[in-house]
Amino acid sequence: MHWIYFRIFLAMCLLGSPLMAYAGTDARMGIAVGSGIGVLHIVPYRLAVLKDLGPLAFKEKEWVLKGYWELSAAYWESYKNIEGNKQLILWTTGPQGRLQRATPFQSGIQPYLEFGIGASWLSNQRIAGRDVGMQFLFEDRIGFGFRFGQKQKYDINAHAMHYSHASLVPHNPGINMFLTTIGCWF
Repeated sequence: MHWIYFRIFLAMCLLGSPLMAYAGTDARMGIAVGSGIGVLHIVPYRLAVLKDLGPLAFKEKEWVLKGYWELSAAYWESYKNIEGNKQLILWTTGPQGRLQRATPFQSGIQPYLEFGIGASWLSNQRIAGRDVGMQFLFEDRIGFGFRFGQKQKYDINAHAMHYSHASLVPHNPGINMFLTTIGCWF
């Protein structure tokens, strides 16, 4: 049964390739690193590769809707004093949206609100005594941040993230986290 979900995850990764190609050669690539805290004293460490998909809507407005595709790898470790699995590896891919100010303020800061959903594959469905029901999860995110620097090269943000499998199987406790990330666009 878990192989079916792995295939869905793989299909999401493959779907991302044409979308990334659609962004064209002028689109920027980026990397981001992050960490934070979650339930059960889980500390995530995350590395992501980003591909700018460009403006999606409101192109002539003060705020523009932009998109990017993200592929990330994360390592979760729980510091809760329990027996059992205290670490896991997580792979996630999916589209993200940003409602971003079209031009920076005079200070050079360009704020944004961010939201997205992704497909995740966990190396284990148990961590810190919690069984999340399966190894395939969805990642929901909402956050805010700002870009700054020459050509808005740098990025700092904070996210609230939720991982669950949308009740694909009966047991669905989910995991919530708060992450801060820093990134660089090329």
